[in-house]
Amino acid sequence: MKLTTTTGRLPIFLTLVAILIAGAMAQLYSGLSAESALAAPACDWEVYPGAGNPLQTAVSAAVAGQTICVHGGVYHEAVRVPSAKTGLTLTAVPGETPIIDGQRILPGGMPEHRFQALVELNSPGLVFDGFEVRFSSARGIDVTADDIVVRNADVHDNWSTGINVRGGGPVH
Repeated sequence: MKLTTTTGRLPIFLTLVAILIAGAMAQLYSGLSAESALAAPACDWEVYPGAGNPLQTAVSAAVAGQTICVHGGVYHEAVRVPSAKTGLTLTAVPGETPIIDGQRILPGGMPEHRFQALVELNSPGLVFDGFEVRFSSARGIDVTADDIVVRNADVHDNWSTGINVRGGGPVH
């Protein structure tokens, strides 16, 4: 009878287990559960770039508390999230970057539009995650309610302001 050992494989296996545990622990300490840190977001709506206003159409159709997952690509539209859409989440599909591009003409070229934003976030509890916002003819993003989270955002090349915060609550 010949005995063999797997001692050469054991250190590799233990190293892989340690990496997985360390990653899960890092996510737990960042405020996420291990399950949610490893899973893609549950999407109530999926949005793809195209003609018209697909992102605003999804926001208008969604109800409070739902998640809108947005695929990468360029969206030439202004987005307004009204106050009635509490707890709404707009998030980029993992590994993709949706770009909201005002083309230097949106939200509008008239003088009365100079205080508007390409993206207006007016809903308490809203999460806006993983977007690039660029080339607004006025402001990039306006935050006007409490408890709104804007994260992983690249906001640049807007006429006046990148992100304007007017809510009374904490900034996350």
